[in-house]
Amino acid sequence: MSCDVPDAIKKETDRCRHNLECLSTGSCPDPAKCKVNGSFGKNVLLLDSKEGNSCPYHLLFGNRYICTCPVRYYLHSNGHPVK
Repeated sequence: MSCDVPDAIKKETDRCRHNLECLSTGSCPDPAKCKVNGSFGKNVLLLDSKEGNSCPYHLLFGNRYICTCPVRYYLHSNGHPVK
């Protein structure tokens, strides 16, 4: 599965340690810890997991984790769920 994401969004995602692998595979590198439960604001995805991982976009907020990855947010907002 390949996803078309604007270059501007890809450039915003400059801390990705996986070279935007999700765009070519359709999979998040850590799907169990990155399952989206909702979205909020610009580039903020509420995650289902209460466990962290090493992704720089995976942040603890209160007692839950959020994802601030611009590419992941774009895909989620445009109906391309990353597994």
